[in-house]
Amino acid sequence: MKHFSFIFLVAVAIMSCNRDAERYDRLLKSVANIVEFYPDTALLLLDSIANPYLLNERCYALYLLRSVQAKDKTDKNISQDTAIVQAKNYFYKTGEISLSALAGYYAGCIYKVRNEYDLAIQYLLEANEMATQTNDNALKGLILYKMGELNYDYRLFDETITYSKQAIDCFLNTGKHHNAIVAWNIIANCFSLKDTPDSAFFYYSKAFDFAGFRHDTDEQKWVLNNEGVTLREMGKTAKAKACFFKALKLDADSSAHIVIYLNLAKVYETENKLDSAFFYAKYLLNIFRETKNTERLASMNLMLSRLEEKSVNYRNALEYHREYAENLITIMNKTRNFAIVDIQRKFQTEQLQNANKQLIIQQLTITIIAVSITFLLGIVLFLLYRKNKTEQDLTKDKLLQLNKLLNDTASSSEKRENEFKAILLRKLDSQLKLMKLDLFENEFANNREKIKFSSK
Repeated sequence: MKHFSFIFLVAVAIMSCNRDAERYDRLLKSVANIVEFYPDTALLLLDSIANPYLLNERCYALYLLRSVQAKDKTDKNISQDTAIVQAKNYFYKTGEISLSALAGYYAGCIYKVRNEYDLAIQYLLEANEMATQTNDNALKGLILYKMGELNYDYRLFDETITYSKQAIDCFLNTGKHHNAIVAWNIIANCFSLKDTPDSAFFYYSKAFDFAGFRHDTDEQKWVLNNEGVTLREMGKTAKAKACFFKALKLDADSSAHIVIYLNLAKVYETENKLDSAFFYAKYLLNIFRETKNTERLASMNLMLSRLEEKSVNYRNALEYHREYAENLITIMNKTRNFAIVDIQRKFQTEQLQNANKQLIIQQLTITIIAVSITFLLGIVLFLLYRKNKTEQDLTKDKLLQLNKLLNDTASSSEKRENEFKAILLRKLDSQLKLMKLDLFENEFANNREKIKFSSK
């Protein structure tokens, strides 16, 4: 009875696993449908999966891909999500080239964040080749743009321009106009850094006009900001300020305003208009103190230290420089702590993975035992059925033989009975004949006597 209870529990567990697999498959399909436009919701759905390591291989690969995709779209840190390479290899092995290309693209993004150029460009080149095979121009455009961005980080401006132009063709063919504007902007930045301002202004103008045609004021602001920086570096501070003030008049998010205010402070510092430079610098310093942005605080303290030094306020300059040094120490400690936490998280992740592997092994062992017991039960039932069938056949044969014997016995008895009746009839017939003969003889004798008597 205990064995049957164990088998029942195992069967229930297996059916429960199957239901969970179907549920997770539906959930991952829902995530794929919404991750492009609602990445925050997609992350919440993915977080509902308690232990992704227990998913089957395909669901786990999809989980890795959609998780990185949602994180990237919500500007979360993806530097530790290198397991996406597993998903890329799995999809390539199963022939799902489009998914493998997408996973390869995000692998390139991850290694770009990690500053591992060789691996980043390798995965992006592989992804580009696969996207070309599937004629996915939208993805191909993203890959080419990311390749340009990667080269831009390493100041390889000619390569950046080449990849960005190819990306723009893909974006325009697929209606991704915002991405095309961003690509024109980066091309203009490349020409600016190459000291070819005419080409830079051509692409800034092209990006600004196209953004205006698409009513993309956010991107127009960034174009004007970059154009202003180029003009400032050329010493054309009046035109630079015109670009910055024009950008501020557009509806924009506060993050863009902060960058523009910072550039205005730098312009006024270049012009030696210290009062205006102090105004914007101190305004930004208060914002960064409220937001506790240590990196930006360090930058503003250094600028204010320079401004105070130019104003011959050495005491204030020293105080701002001291704060700058403290900010640098805080940044270094934060970086070190982050590295320690990262190592701890990796260790804990490995522990969790090992524990999950042990759990999977236990579940597989239980499954194997259940299958073995089911197989043995099948064999036992088959043998019992075969034995029962054999006994039934033997019983049937014996019944047929007994029936035949009874029939034969009945036939023999009937035959003997008929023979006995025939003999008896013959004897009776003989007796009757003898009796008739005796009667005839007696009658004949009597008649003779009568004849004799009458003759006398």
